[in-house]
Amino acid sequence: MTTTVSADNTVRIPDAIARLMGLTPGAALDLEVAENGTLLVHKHRSRGERADKLLGIGRPFLKPGEDPVAELVNERQQDDLHEYGPGHARS
Repeated sequence: MTTTVSADNTVRIPDAIARLMGLTPGAALDLEVAENGTLLVHKHRSRGERADKLLGIGRPFLKPGEDPVAELVNERQQDDLHEYGPGHARS
């Protein structure tokens, strides 16, 4: 498929490609130029979509009973206790 660049650098994405990629008006696209000069276009994923894709990816590397999130929360609480003393919330 071929498309052209207009005078204001607008590119029309053919309907078939827009449907295939699930693009709707206002969709954000990430553009990248490969080393060989090829333009790569990716549908921009929101932070939430990217986080969902990564959810659980490190789970196979955890030892049974490990909870890194709880460990981090505990570490931060200990830091606050050390810095601010008991009963003081960090601002």
